[in-house]
Amino acid sequence: LPLARLYGDAGEYAGAVHQYDLWIDYHRHDVRLPYALSGRCGAEAASNVDLHRALADCNKALRSMGKGAPVPARAVTMSNLGLVYLRQNRLSQALTELDAALKQMPGLAIAQYARGLVELRNGLTAAGHADLSAAQAHHPDLAKRLAAMGLGP
Repeated sequence: LPLARLYGDAGEYAGAVHQYDLWIDYHRHDVRLPYALSGRCGAEAASNVDLHRALADCNKALRSMGKGAPVPARAVTMSNLGLVYLRQNRLSQALTELDAALKQMPGLAIAQYARGLVELRNGLTAAGHADLSAAQAHHPDLAKRLAAMGLGP
């Protein structure tokens, strides 16, 4: 599981997905399974592969976490789900998930940047640019990282 996270942090999403696959296959009853499912969902969304499984992973992770899960874990999972919906061009659902993630964890840069992209695609130029700028103020390299994933304005 830590190796999968390291691959993801390095932007090596295929390696991250592979490590999550291995970990999940051998830890079906581990209490960390929801976090691994969320991580795999995020890596698949980032690499734009197997979005159907990514959607299922995020939804299963959220159901498994329940309302008592730590706020950052739920917020990141909702953000990952928002990225999946963005990739699928399901902008209404993406906005719903990204808003929910930001409500739980204001300043979650990737969710704010993704919301900005959704807003721009919906023609909300001022709101979109405001979210992009705010996200980049927290993480200056975020635009470059998301552009490498094919997600940019």
